[in-house]
Amino acid sequence: PPAVLPLSSITIAGNQKLKTDAILGVLGLKVKDQGSTAIFNAARDRLLDTGYFDTISYSYRQKDLGFAVTFTVSEMQQVYPIRVQGLPVTPAGVADILHAKDPLFNGLLPGTKKAVDRSAEYVQQSLSATNPDIHVRARVIPTSPDHYEVEFSPAEGLPVIADMTFEGSSAVSAADLHTVMIENGIGQPYSEENVKALLDQYVRPLF
Repeated sequence: PPAVLPLSSITIAGNQKLKTDAILGVLGLKVKDQGSTAIFNAARDRLLDTGYFDTISYSYRQKDLGFAVTFTVSEMQQVYPIRVQGLPVTPAGVADILHAKDPLFNGLLPGTKKAVDRSAEYVQQSLSATNPDIHVRARVIPTSPDHYEVEFSPAEGLPVIADMTFEGSSAVSAADLHTVMIENGIGQPYSEENVKALLDQYVRPLF
């Protein structure tokens, strides 16, 4: 066939969880645009660069005075839910940011470095409007056996617990509670989730 022809059709095959329209948006090709091997290679590379795909191939043929091209994708199977530690935003808030910035985001993130780093950048850009000094990192972490999540947290790490005081306890003295947490909680990373876990493990058994 000729080296360059307008596109008569564009087909996406192989996607299971990602929407065809979202993939087409990242692909950047439209019917009647010019098509060629170089153009198709660049479009394929744009999809691969998202980190959402394991492999992408394409084929094309001449049809109706143009090229009918089909991109066959294999989606990343290792996709994970979102968690947040130490940032002024909830997991739902992070999801809203990613839905607005990332056309392929559907509630779960692939564990590829490109997708994870890009998502952290999107969240940092969104939060910097009210927190100009904030730096965000994202990474895949194990949260239980055989379960992983993408955690968004401050790039410099979580603050640590420096002290913990108790009020209103009559069954166990505040001093005894304080001693237990001094021995087990001081220096631990601070987050609401971590504090609850420490209280459940060390304080609740005292009552």
